[in-house]
Amino acid sequence: MKAPKPPKQPPERDGGPESIMPGERSGEGSHDLFKHIVRDEQRKAGLPRSRPGKPPEEPAKPEE
Repeated sequence: MKAPKPPKQPPERDGGPESIMPGERSGEGSHDLFKHIVRDEQRKAGLPRSRPGKPPEEPAKPEE
């Protein structure tokens, strides 16, 4: 007769390959992901970069 198998335990969350994004346990990963998505969309739209604590840069005006 075979010995009963131990119940399966969920994988340990130590930041190994099971993690989807960095900081997912602390909730910081989703915030970082959002910042990167916003930055990429602003670049695609040609908007100036925004920096915390500084006014946004004026877009370069094309010379006529």
